[in-house]
Amino acid sequence: MTVRIKKERFIPFLAILFLLFVGLILIMIHGCSKEAGGPELFGYSEEQIDELEDLDVADEVSESGYYTPGLAAALDDGKFTTKYMKYFEDKSGGITDKDIVTAARLSDKGYSTKVIRKLFRKLKDYEITPLIVFDYQSDIDAYIEDCMDHPDNSTERFELDGDYVTYFDGAKEADTSLGKLMLANKTNELGSDFLPGDRTTLSSEYLNNGAYNVTLNKEAAESLVKWADDSEKAGTPFVMQSGFRTYSTQVNVYNNLVNEMGRAGADRVSARPGFSEHQTSYVVDIVARDEGPHTLDDYKNTDAFKYTHKTCAKNGWIMRYPDGKETITGYDYESWHYRYLGKKTATRVWNSKMTYDEYYGLFIDKWKDSDNKPCKAIMDTAQEAYD
Repeated sequence: MTVRIKKERFIPFLAILFLLFVGLILIMIHGCSKEAGGPELFGYSEEQIDELEDLDVADEVSESGYYTPGLAAALDDGKFTTKYMKYFEDKSGGITDKDIVTAARLSDKGYSTKVIRKLFRKLKDYEITPLIVFDYQSDIDAYIEDCMDHPDNSTERFELDGDYVTYFDGAKEADTSLGKLMLANKTNELGSDFLPGDRTTLSSEYLNNGAYNVTLNKEAAESLVKWADDSEKAGTPFVMQSGFRTYSTQVNVYNNLVNEMGRAGADRVSARPGFSEHQTSYVVDIVARDEGPHTLDDYKNTDAFKYTHKTCAKNGWIMRYPDGKETITGYDYESWHYRYLGKKTATRVWNSKMTYDEYYGLFIDKWKDSDNKPCKAIMDTAQEAYD
């Protein structure tokens, strides 16, 4: 016997089947999107994805690839924001926490969102961070073109043809409250009255013949002694040539060089009085003890230099004026000039391959507008990436 389904009953039955089929397809698409292109792809946990959905930004975050470990940590802290997303809409590849800090610093310096997006679209990371050190560039296209004219630049070497920073004139007062992290350079001035305390005199076994200015900050001195003892054990001993200098001492050092090579030449190799890192008491000039002439210029050719270059960061020091970074530091390469920052910061600066000028500008300097500053989770994660 043939069973006939009435037409009026058959149509709702098909509709129900159709709805079930569509629902199944949507569930499959949603699951696949999480695996192939959803927030999970960028590192967010399932719990964090739920939080993004509650914030109604999951799709936006997924489509833009807006993920960093710092953003994930900020989400857990209730500090997540999409306000930095606008800077990276044109950037190929993923973003890092350092990218976020860099973009925020550029905004704090006065650069527009349009310019920041162009920088991240056109330039590499190591070409952008010097702008934190340089003056504000009203013609950013000229800067971009200069970078592109130097395709051999890298994290190790950065040279440009143009001048992008004004030295000495209009320098701001250095923040000496930061202690070993204070920045003294051609745009951050210590002044004539700054005299650091807590200094100690190094014993003669750690001093070169004819060494002068033989005191250092106590913490830096203790680190230097251990480092020098280790270099002795390694068979590549070094000794100190010069440490802390007063403002008046730097007057004599600088003026002698001006008389010898002119002001422009002196400014390449020596700090003007009030701008010298030696005045911080956290700087040492070193020479090889047993390898030929005990001169600063000879140091880069010694085994002692190979040792100090390799071991400086783990002892809390950085080579402050590296070869190939003169455009950023403003000084010629000085293989003998080391700056004490403490082990954690020295390691981070060294691993980042940035100059201290750049690192300070990104992570330590005060913000003009606190609203630009990323949350603590992002700032911390950006720095911890260099541990």
